Amino acid sequence: MNASRKQSSHHERKCHFTLLLLLAVFLGGYVPEAAAEDTLIAHWDFTAGKINSQDDKFVGTLRGTTKINKGEDGKSFLSIGKEKSGQGIIMNKPYPELTPAGDFRLEAVFRMNQTPGSKAWCVLWDSKYIFYIRKTAQPADNHGFSLFLSPVGDEKYKPIVWIGCGDKGSEMFMGNTVSIPNGKICTISFTYKVADGAEILIDGKVNVKRPSKLKQPLSPAVYKTAIGDRYSGSFFPFQGDILDIKLYALSAAQSSK
Repeated sequence: MNASRKQSSHHERKCHFTLLLLLAVFLGGYVPEAAAEDTLIAHWDFTAGKINSQDDKFVGTLRGTTKINKGEDGKSFLSIGKEKSGQGIIMNKPYPELTPAGDFRLEAVFRMNQTPGSKAWCVLWDSKYIFYIRKTAQPADNHGFSLFLSPVGDEKYKPIVWIGCGDKGSEMFMGNTVSIPNGKICTISFTYKVADGAEILIDGKVNVKRPSKLKQPLSPAVYKTAIGDRYSGSFFPFQGDILDIKLYALSAAQSSK
């Protein structure tokens, strides 16, 4: 009896997800890779005008001159301050949930407002803090993860991700050069699968897919998560606005793809 109910429930979820996909295609929208069984860990919808996660589980504080602004369309967004004094949002404490132990995906919707000639990194997410291998490594260096865009010319960038794997060390994944015009709303997606490696998508198109050398899960962050800038030290504020960020734990089905 229980097996029959489970099969019926699974069939209903599958049909529901199929209907959502068909509706999205009919409306001409971009269909993300997310599976129905993926778990949404955290969601920041800055278009709603708030700085905490939607469910208020992850609480943060604005830094520097960063603020919530409202566009001509009436929708809000997180406007990152330009001064290198600590910008964006800093979480009020390290949240273990924001460094998933298994396979995960981070998605961010943003638009650039790059200063011409700037070569400074544009940090979207940081809970790792150290973006390089230090000669004298510290235990805290190899925890959490970071996602940022490295300018390689005006309105051209390379996406870069650093992940910390505890006593196994850290690993970097660098993407290919991509053009992102100022003012264009763009979506970046970073997926990390422990057994396979990393994949970075820009607006649904594969930018890079690289195997992992370490093949290790993330180690829980020691530092607080920062959105829109580095956690501390030499700051690298994101040059633009952030509209939305989602963090997922991948389902077993997604992990096996």
